[in-house]
Amino acid sequence: MSEVEEPVLSIQNLRKAYRRRGKGRSVQAVDDVSFSLRPGEIVALLGPNGAGKTTTIKCVCQLIRPTSGRILINGIDTALEPRRAGRHVAATLEGSRNLDYRLTARENLELFAALHGISRRECRDDIERLLVLFRLQDKSDEVAQTLSRGMLQRLAVACCLVKRPSLVLLDEPTLGLDIESAHELRVLLKRMSEEYRATILISSHDMATVSDVCSRGLVMRSARLVADSPLHELVDRFALDEYLIHVTSDRMDDARGALEKQGYQVELIAEPHRLRLRIPRQVDELAAVLDAIRRGDAMLDSIVTHRPDLEQVLLRLNGGEAL
Repeated sequence: MSEVEEPVLSIQNLRKAYRRRGKGRSVQAVDDVSFSLRPGEIVALLGPNGAGKTTTIKCVCQLIRPTSGRILINGIDTALEPRRAGRHVAATLEGSRNLDYRLTARENLELFAALHGISRRECRDDIERLLVLFRLQDKSDEVAQTLSRGMLQRLAVACCLVKRPSLVLLDEPTLGLDIESAHELRVLLKRMSEEYRATILISSHDMATVSDVCSRGLVMRSARLVADSPLHELVDRFALDEYLIHVTSDRMDDARGALEKQGYQVELIAEPHRLRLRIPRQVDELAAVLDAIRRGDAMLDSIVTHRPDLEQVLLRLNGGEAL
């Protein structure tokens, strides 16, 4: 029997409440959240703004003190041994704002190494490897403020790795990047997991990045964790196949009224005399819709089976609230 690896990160019943100024009631930012991450995993932390994602990450980084609960990093309790636990975690929050724009790419890496007690001589080889890995070797001696947005983002993530952390936390790592730069960063995240055996937790609204690099999704809503499963299972579990139905009519108001009277949500699309409906893929429901179309003096144009993607599944989990 193979030995089960100890989680790199274990969060147990985490809660964080903020007191409102001048009011007795507190605001619950994180409410009884528990999950763990295994070595080498790349996991997405998902949910709408205000769900508690960034607060959770800041608690793990020890930027915020939890109200209650435990956070263990490689088995080390962050509340009991904060400095020792902190040696194993690195984070990039709010894009590349952690960089010193007056220093070169190489000097930024040396600075982050020094902040963790690593001498220039000790980290020299690691820095050269990181510059190559993140395709910054040709820009290593250029001042950060002259680099492109994509290069700055890559440099910020590289600075996370200079102390060889076992846990990397990334908050919106592709924010503001063009398509090519975002693709390059996704490739690098996979290599970080494979070559550095880093466990990566990504908070992102970028579903292309999440779908491409993450094996698992943690979904938060209203401060609570509402789903935790592999991404493909998340879609299979919560996605319901739909019919996309297009209807044409010369009397659009009558057709729309007849359908909405039956409780169907109807979309007007750009083409004249055309409506679109989405309904669950159920035979009885389809028959009722076709009958409503006939009563509205409309004509069925097309019926297409539609499989919701990850973003649409998350919208449903979040009660329709945008990510």
